[in-house]
Amino acid sequence: MSKALEKYKICENITWRETADEIVILNLQTSEYYSANSIGSEIWELIEKNNSKDKIINFLEQEYKINQTEAQKDTTDFLKNLLKLKLIQKI
Repeated sequence: MSKALEKYKICENITWRETADEIVILNLQTSEYYSANSIGSEIWELIEKNNSKDKIINFLEQEYKINQTEAQKDTTDFLKNLLKLKLIQKI
């Protein structure tokens, strides 16, 4: 599978809340939390809706008028952080 077509899902034992301009994600097993800004919140929602990495990148390009290279780097970095913290997993 192409890396761009990769999909992710939110791990079990994860809960989150949206606030005014960020999202706070809590791992109920480890009690660790992660907060993300509004862009991260939108990416989180796209993951929740089963969008591929490619669709997330396209969304960032269109919504924030950034080039593909920047959108790809930002998305990849964010997904790596979420994977490292065991908040999401590849499917």
